[in-house]
Order: sequence, then structure tokens, then C-alpha cells
Amino acid sequence: MKTPSHTLHSQIDRAVCLGAGAMILIVCLVCWGWSSIPDVSRAAAFQSPNANPDVVISQIFGGGGSSTTAFKNDFVEIFNRGATTISLIGWSLQYAPAGSGAWQKVDLSGSIAPGQYYLIQLAAGGGGSKDLPAPDARGSIGIEFTAGKVALVRNNLPITNAPTSVCPSSTSQVASVDFVGYGSLAGCYRGSSPAPASGNASATFRRNDGCTDTRSNNADFIASPPAPRNSASPLHLCNGGGTSSANLVVTTQTSGAAVLPRGIVSFIISVLNNGPSPANNVFVTDLVPPGFIEIRSEGGLVTGSNVGF
Repeated sequence: MKTPSHTLHSQIDRAVCLGAGAMILIVCLVCWGWSSIPDVSRAAAFQSPNANPDVVISQIFGGGGSSTTAFKNDFVEIFNRGATTISLIGWSLQYAPAGSGAWQKVDLSGSIAPGQYYLIQLAAGGGGSKDLPAPDARGSIGIEFTAGKVALVRNNLPITNAPTSVCPSSTSQVASVDFVGYGSLAGCYRGSSPAPASGNASATFRRNDGCTDTRSNNADFIASPPAPRNSASPLHLCNGGGTSSANLVVTTQTSGAAVLPRGIVSFIISVLNNGPSPANNVFVTDLVPPGFIEIRSEGGLVTGSNVGF
């Protein structure tokens, strides 16, 4: 989500020399954090040696066009849980039916920022009345809503299967960033059991808006009404603290009226964090202008010749 602005109000009671102007107070800001991301693990035979990646599959919908009130297209959504922007150039999204090793792929492009979603539009069904938000990538794959396997791969080579298995081979597993087997018939999945099936009116939805990852498809996903999000959707920053820089914008507002000696002046200070990282324990002060004889802060802090929050 986008970080909201935080507005603080303070009053300074002061005696001033005639003609003294108003001063600006600066405030502290407490914001959101980030969490790290686990890697792809397995179900019956899926084990990846990858270090923890940032990008995960966050939503799978295979009911596109199934009714007059449904979205017209199937889709898969991915999400960046990490703290750095990731290039998707050369990556692919790949799908195979639950009991099949016939993988199909969609090549990806662009990049995905921390807390950002990325929407991949897939095949249209015969009905439906809802258009997806503007997709970030398009493919012609049709996804089964009852069961299937979806892999996010850091190259665009078609997945090869392990011998006598519908799971990816060890070579393809090394290239896999995330893997979701969903539906009770899925023959390959992360953890001890597959994620819930997508349906005509539901999607396989990663918990906590994409932030949850315990390396278990069954534990990490729920069935929930589809809610496709694209790169223009509000950012959703995961808990835990990231490493990217924060962008703080401070604005102030003061009364335009003349300040009488020993008069009270109210200051409104707004701080907006434009992200992408949280800003924790920030404290900024400003020097007291010449002409102030006495200062008392309500809700602020006065230290020597500095005033702040």
C-alpha cells in the first residue's frame, strides 16, 4: 500500500520581538517494515536449492469466462515481498495440468518493485463480463481451476520433468523461483499438501496479500474471491524492514496573521513517505529563529536552540 501521510499539530507559546516571523518544526515518522522471503521447496518431489528469492506467486485464477459475472480471462499474479526491485527480463511463468508434464510458458518483461504486484493475463473463456486490470504480461495459456501446477522461473527455457514424475527435473528446479501446486489432484507441490483449488468464483490466493510464505502451498494459500492486482495497484509492503531508501516529504502550514509579543502560533507539519522503504525512528529538528525569548512546546521537544518532534 502506499504509505499515508502523518500530520502532527503543535503549539509554541512564545514572546517575540516586534516583527519576528514564524518558525518551522520538524517531526518524526514511524512507518512500515519488510520481511524476507523463503525459497521454493517441494511437495512429493519438489526441492529447490535456491537461496531465498523475493518474488512469489500471489494469486491463481482459472475460472475466466466461466459465467456471465466472472472475469473474462484466467490470470496469475506475482508479487515482490522483498526490499529491492527485481528485473523480470528473461523470466517466464509456466503451467502444466495436475497430472501432466506438458509445460506451457509466458515470457515476462519489465521489473517489479518492493511491494508491487504484476498481473499476467491468460486465456479467455466463453463468457464473463469483467475485464482484468491492464495486464503487465499476456499469454494464451488456459488454466484448469480444479487442479494444476504453476512455476515462476528465472529463465525462459521450458521446464523439463524428472524421470517418471510430473515434477520439474533438478535442473528446472534450480531455475525455479516459486512453485505452486493447487487442487487435490496436483501431483507436485511445495510442503506436505497442495494449495486449495481455484474455482469459477474463487482464486488460489496467497495469505496476507502475498506476504506469507512458510514454504508450504497448503498453509500459504486460501480460496478467496479473485481480486487481480497489477503494477499500478497500491503497493503492499511486508513486515520486517527493507534496505531501499525512504523518500520523506515534509510540508508545513502556518497562520498568515501577524504574531504579537507572547502570542501563540500553531504549526501544522505533514510528513509523507513516498517509499519504497519504511522510515523508522526518524527525528528532525530546526533551529529556533532569532528574536525568540521564550518557547514552550506542547507535543514537541525543545533542546537548547532546537525544536522538533
